[in-house]
Amino acid sequence: MSDAEKNYMVDKLIKKIQVLLTEPEFEELNRIILTKALEDKQRPKSVSAFVRELIQIEINKQNSETK
Repeated sequence: MSDAEKNYMVDKLIKKIQVLLTEPEFEELNRIILTKALEDKQRPKSVSAFVRELIQIEINKQNSETK
């Protein structure tokens, strides 16, 4: 499978969303990510990975509340 075919398959599986943040919101988000990484003694997550995790947690919470 070529790289182009792999990229196409990944693009079909992943939908991208755009989140607009003010500069202070972005700085606060980075502060939260760095603080969490220091507490957990791990490397900081990317903003994208952190936001994806927040969304997944919220989806799971919403699904639990509707059952």
